[in-house]
Amino acid sequence: MHDEEAKVGCSHPLHLPLGHGERYRNVGVEKAKVANIEKIRSFVSGHASVTNAEITELLGVNDATVVRYMDELEKDGVVRQVGETGVEAYYEKVN
Repeated sequence: MHDEEAKVGCSHPLHLPLGHGERYRNVGVEKAKVANIEKIRSFVSGHASVTNAEITELLGVNDATVVRYMDELEKDGVVRQVGETGVEAYYEKVN
């Protein structure tokens, strides 16, 4: 490892420091997340309800990622989850 890399901890161009002593954040992943959440918002606006399977197919991401995205949208008041888990669970659009 080069001396300069050892000082900052990473030389990858997409990793930017959050502050002194903090971990690095992958900007590319964050941009993809924002874009995916916007795609979900658009999809939800045209449907009364959506399932994880529909969002998984829409975005091409795994179910765990969809759950994290939908949790965020639920906290933002965009959707509400109906049912606990499994194939019978879905999200309704909040008006």
